[in-house]
Amino acid sequence: MQASVFLGDLDDFIAPSQACVNPLFLTGKDKSKEPTQVNLDSDIYSGIHQVAIEPNLIRSSSQDTAMVSLNDCLACSGCVTSAESILISQQSAAEFLAALQTHRHAMQFVVTLSPQARASIAAHFNLPIAVCHRKLVTYFRQIGVHVVLDSACAADLALLEARAEFIARYRHRQTLPWSRPPSSRPVSSTQTDYYDAAATDEPPAHVALPMLTSSCPGWVCYAEKSNANAIPYISTTKSPQQINGTLVKRLLATSQPVYHCTVMPCYDKKLEASRNDFLDAATDTRDVDCVLAASELLDMLQGVDLGSLDEATLTSDEVLWSGLASGGTHVLSSSTTSGEIGSGGYLEHIFRYAAKELFNVDCPDDLPYVMGRNADFKEVSLNVGGVEVLRFALAYGFRNIQTVLMKVKRHKCPYHFVEIMACPGGCLNGGGQIKPETPAGNKALVEKVNHVFRDAEFRDAAANPAVAHVYNTYLDGQVFSAKAQSLLHTRYHAVPKMEQANPFGIKW
Repeated sequence: MQASVFLGDLDDFIAPSQACVNPLFLTGKDKSKEPTQVNLDSDIYSGIHQVAIEPNLIRSSSQDTAMVSLNDCLACSGCVTSAESILISQQSAAEFLAALQTHRHAMQFVVTLSPQARASIAAHFNLPIAVCHRKLVTYFRQIGVHVVLDSACAADLALLEARAEFIARYRHRQTLPWSRPPSSRPVSSTQTDYYDAAATDEPPAHVALPMLTSSCPGWVCYAEKSNANAIPYISTTKSPQQINGTLVKRLLATSQPVYHCTVMPCYDKKLEASRNDFLDAATDTRDVDCVLAASELLDMLQGVDLGSLDEATLTSDEVLWSGLASGGTHVLSSSTTSGEIGSGGYLEHIFRYAAKELFNVDCPDDLPYVMGRNADFKEVSLNVGGVEVLRFALAYGFRNIQTVLMKVKRHKCPYHFVEIMACPGGCLNGGGQIKPETPAGNKALVEKVNHVFRDAEFRDAAANPAVAHVYNTYLDGQVFSAKAQSLLHTRYHAVPKMEQANPFGIKW
């Protein structure tokens, strides 16, 4: 029987243009068997097979199924595919439940709910979002979880850091050559190794425009592997998932070890959590131990009548570190109730802040967007004295992303900031969200999730008491301080070309 990796239902629009760094090879004692194959089953790559040669970098299970770890995938300079399409030996509901069963008395288990995934669950069960949150807290407590949060505090920190980063880039902007940074790989959150010891000079940080958002791991993975020249333009601010990991594991943790699980709208968040950039070398632990998609949480809830569960009384810590009002009666959000906020609201928030900070202009409640050629591209600009001083764009989906990158490459990009998401429709339409019963119902379901998501009371990010506590206690009391950049920002890596990383690789 052959060991194989099956990649199906691919939807990332990116072709496997380079070879696989981790060629598959049988690990059993019987070397007379046929070589392992990689099977791609999709409209584009149907019937493509790859014969593997030494060395063997893939582990196989007792069922002769090749197991590709997330780090194996991140080390690859080849294809960019949905993380859900790989048979993964970690980052699963089974792993999370097994960890609970084994370590619930020795570790503190913390679950972070993303607002988008929570909205997907609430829409599925026809529950108000705050009620859904408290019922999910009850469920997680019943299975042994100690603390349940949402990522509101982390999202507020991400907005504050990203807007300060943009102001720094705008004031110190330089035109950089469209060139590839030196190839490197992360060892831990504080150490990076370069493939060529003579080529370690990185481009200057926080000077390139347009600033491209970095909270979408699918887009970041694509940039590092296939368009590394874009790295100087990518915001260094961590995503809310990873900022919450920093809070839970490094800043707020007690002496008891912490197991941190997040529930996200996107399978690619599993890849993000597995980056060595988010590995604490001192403790040899990751900031996020396990990521579950909203659809995986729904599978865990099979046989559970969520609507009949009691609404949990939240602890004072759960209220402080989550975006809920005292008592958990309603959700608080730093995003406006209008505009494009389903993917974090970066464009809306940073545009309004930059207009006021740089030009003392107060923006209207509804920004005057100009639609592009499709619903996933739009832009907004600010004119002062007849001169355009700010121009922001929103680009969702790889077709729009590639259009933006082509303009940047040619030094003809008119934008100062671009909010980028790999999924058409953004995070509320993420690949890990709960799917409709039929494809025809997808639009209606996304609209329903969007309606539930927006059922929140506005609270400015800077007015969040948890945010103030983090800055005053851990970050020298200042946004974008050296300490903040150390803990709330990250870096990206140009994945080396195939020939440099693995001379044994084979072209697809």
